[in-house]
Amino acid sequence: MAEANMPVFYVEDLIALADRYGFPPAASGQGVLLLESGNGELDQVENEAGIRFVPRSLALLDALAGSGREPDKAENELRKLLAA
Repeated sequence: MAEANMPVFYVEDLIALADRYGFPPAASGQGVLLLESGNGELDQVENEAGIRFVPRSLALLDALAGSGREPDKAENELRKLLAA
């Protein structure tokens, strides 16, 4: 389960990534949460300085729907987006 303020990264192949970089499993609430994309999360990414970002709409949905993902902050960002 993701904790508030815990980074979440979508990856194409979770096992290959963990093997390549030697990532050990972390205790719950520690480390970085890696989620294998399986529903098109990486289809519309933007690339900036070598970092790929998911669309703002997906990030907001993820923050609103996921447990412990700071839905209050996501709701504030959604209000700003709708007001613009």
